[in-house]
Amino acid sequence: MKLSKREQKLLQDFADNQDDVRLRLNYSGRGMFGRECIGFISSESPFSLGIQLATFLTEKDEHDLLHPFESVKHDSMCQSTIIYFHRIEQADVDEYEDEDDEDEDEDEDDKPAFDAESAQKGLRKIYPNQE
Repeated sequence: MKLSKREQKLLQDFADNQDDVRLRLNYSGRGMFGRECIGFISSESPFSLGIQLATFLTEKDEHDLLHPFESVKHDSMCQSTIIYFHRIEQADVDEYEDEDDEDEDEDEDDKPAFDAESAQKGLRKIYPNQE
């Protein structure tokens, strides 16, 4: 999945509003063979950061953007950790800002039933020993 500029800005806003989180747009994790994806660098636990991200996206009513974040991996970077999403690429540089205008007429009933509680359950499966 390739992010739109709007989605990328939303994720940058999330990182900017956290004490110790930085968005990285070009991470190539283990086994990715040079492919790049987005990630968040932080000293927080992957579980805690995942909960914060799921809550943020739910509060912003970005239910469709939550699904690609279900596939999360993390790597140690000495004193910090990168939590990365190998299925999500950064937005194209030449993409138009208003590409999502046609989604404005979307019916509320068409949104998937996915919320922060569901995201927390999924993260607890991935990180069962975290609080």
